[in-house]
Amino acid sequence: MDILRKCVLVLLALLLLLPTTSTAFSESASTNERVLNLSDPNATRYTKELFAFLQDVSGEQVLFGQQHATDEGLTLTGEGNRIGSTESEVKNAVGDYPAVLGGIRTAWMVVKSQVQMWKVKSNEF
Repeated sequence: MDILRKCVLVLLALLLLLPTTSTAFSESASTNERVLNLSDPNATRYTKELFAFLQDVSGEQVLFGQQHATDEGLTLTGEGNRIGSTESEVKNAVGDYPAVLGGIRTAWMVVKSQVQMWKVKSNEF
């Protein structure tokens, strides 16, 4: 179950980081259209963009994550509550934000309830 939780959180975080427009694939039927072998034939456009992005960076770039990357750290200078802060311990150390940000358990509970609803609707419960 931990692997599923981690995968869902990683995908959700990456979806937040991706721009709303992408040239990773074309929804029109052209000869240059990328073939994506997804298990869900009804995957959303954003899911397809995420999958294409991950294919593009595979073997070329390293994506990493960090729990509390913008609200905790020794090099952060902001005072008080840092929720929604643009400061980052990771950015201060390596010059870029993490690709995946760690979240709170409440967010996982929301995702878990959605997975359970999906299972009930598809009779897999």
